[in-house]
Amino acid sequence: MKLSNESLLLLKNWDAYQDVLSAKEGLENEFAKLLGRLVERLQKQDWWKKNQWYVWRDSIDFVFSDHRWKNGDNHLIVVGVDKFTPDRLLNDSEKPPLLFVYVNGKFPDLYEELRIIIKKGKSFEGELNPSPNDPNIIKKYLNSCLPEEIDLLEETAFNQLAQFCKYYGELFEEFNKVAQKYL
Repeated sequence: MKLSNESLLLLKNWDAYQDVLSAKEGLENEFAKLLGRLVERLQKQDWWKKNQWYVWRDSIDFVFSDHRWKNGDNHLIVVGVDKFTPDRLLNDSEKPPLLFVYVNGKFPDLYEELRIIIKKGKSFEGELNPSPNDPNIIKKYLNSCLPEEIDLLEETAFNQLAQFCKYYGELFEEFNKVAQKYL
């Protein structure tokens, strides 16, 4: 059996390959820390201080909701980001991280009432989903980062995340008036 040229190249540069793998892991950890800093930034906002927040975060996802909106094991409305990873943000072949506003699918009337509230905004963040079959009433993909923009990656991605969360966080009082009918 003969190894491919690619495999031979990898074997000849094994130490460099191990260094790259270690650096990739470090980058993924830094992305996770960005999500932690997002929570710290949101906690300083006036709208954040007015509500009773439920926050869930792991290394690649972040969501928040109001504790008052819990229905069984699920929340009625959740705002968050899905798959905030370097692979998703820097890779043209995959969809970038998804910012979303989720509405529990058991409540189609709630979905419609929230659509009305969101549509009142002159320039809301993201795209309003026309289908109540998709629980994400709002979707917005983070802008991918081109190699020449790498120096701005942290600031750009972080600001997009914070702006999206702020926009919908500021609507939570209006959302709460509607959500209370379904609890």
